[in-house]
Amino acid sequence: MEYVIAHDLGTSGNKATLVGTDGKVVMDETYHYNTNYFGTGCAEQSPQDWLEAVVKTTKSIASRVDSKDILAVTFSGQMQACVCLDRDGNLLHDGIIWCDQRAEKQTGIIVREMGAENVYRITGHRASPVYTIEKAMWLKEHEPELFAKTYRIVGAKDYVIYRLTGRYVTDYSDASGMGVYDINRLAWSEEICRAAGISPDLLPEVVASTDIVGEVCGGIAREMGLAQGTRVVCGGGDGSCAAVGAGAVEENSAYICMGTSAWVGAATKKPFLDDKMRVINFLHLKKGMYMPCGPTSSCGNVYNWMIDMLYRGEADAFSLAEQEIGKSQAGANGLVFLPYLSGERAPIWDPGARGSFVGLAMNHNRGDMMRAVTEGISMNLGLILDAFRDFIPITQLNQIGGSENDTWRQILSSIMDAQICKVQNNKHATSLGAATAAVVGLGIYADFDDAKGFIHVDRAVSPNPKERQVYGELMEVFSQSYHDLKNVYSQLGRFRQAE
Repeated sequence: MEYVIAHDLGTSGNKATLVGTDGKVVMDETYHYNTNYFGTGCAEQSPQDWLEAVVKTTKSIASRVDSKDILAVTFSGQMQACVCLDRDGNLLHDGIIWCDQRAEKQTGIIVREMGAENVYRITGHRASPVYTIEKAMWLKEHEPELFAKTYRIVGAKDYVIYRLTGRYVTDYSDASGMGVYDINRLAWSEEICRAAGISPDLLPEVVASTDIVGEVCGGIAREMGLAQGTRVVCGGGDGSCAAVGAGAVEENSAYICMGTSAWVGAATKKPFLDDKMRVINFLHLKKGMYMPCGPTSSCGNVYNWMIDMLYRGEADAFSLAEQEIGKSQAGANGLVFLPYLSGERAPIWDPGARGSFVGLAMNHNRGDMMRAVTEGISMNLGLILDAFRDFIPITQLNQIGGSENDTWRQILSSIMDAQICKVQNNKHATSLGAATAAVVGLGIYADFDDAKGFIHVDRAVSPNPKERQVYGELMEVFSQSYHDLKNVYSQLGRFRQAE
């Protein structure tokens, strides 16, 4: 058997997965690293930790198979990082990661110079402190001597690829998440670079996710336990890798990823450039395709928080909650929950929004409250799907991530009016997406369509007609509740303690 190793460089650590060229997951190995949170909204990681995580997990896996059977290593990487390297490839600072929010002033400069809608039309994204270009602007202003030494600006997986191969590259999907890539022309936007005061010469070469970008260099190959000549396939950003791992490869196929947060995504021939800017757009791993995305901040984090509030001390709290949710009827006995405990991204893009129970009465029990929470999270995702349906019809979504909560899956299906299909090996979906790029790049499969056998779907849930009728009406109440309370949230902000 021959294999590839797919590295999923995430926020909490790196998961290396050994995948056979037949698509079967053989084993995985995880290495955790730290995030340094400091100041107001600052978040950094050591790129050396990323490299060490890749080296150690590769070595552990390679020691358990014949290293000559490992054809390539490839990557799925956390997106929107900013790492500056000097002319000799030396690190100039720790990596500023995706969730860092320090560059608010720089975001304002981009919007003032370019206009918010113009930025969205060029990049497929709203201008925001999370993107690489705004972070680079912050470094240029606050660390001018450091920035003056900068030769290249790279992301998380791209730093590791440089250390393995000596090449400064990124792929189309990762480039499309840097806030400076023109997704229409497939080139760095000179207009945004001028507004930002950042030379496009500092940005890496953009290649396909399937491109073989080199071989693991001799010294580090030995350190990783790999054979000389082991190839490196670029891979992609984690969101686009997840799309492939969810089976969203054919045109207009869609998926939902549920975890701490969640998003709805699709594979399309054109970006969804929404007049209300509800949807953002990445480039897909598959050349010529896009991955529209509606990311929400409110999913497992909110659900788990409410479980802790209502079921603290209960044995097997999650199973008990699921049972009680099932006893409450669709509509939660006339109770609506807005799940915006940490503000919200899509579809409302309002950091000041907050959570609310609307219609709470003394006859409600905790099962009603948990059902309202589950429905509220799902209705927000339903509003995102409605934005997608302004562009394409969607009747089925493959699901990755999330728990084995069948009750929630049924609620989600009825609210979205779509069949929800659970993907097998969904905990490895992102890694399988990167592995698919590798086997296509190695020529083992002709293209992503040919490699569809990597992904298997089962456990389909269809909408319940009676529930669907209830939710069709309740969605309007849910949406109206947010708009009616928007000003209230703003006023309450004056009374909140510093967060």
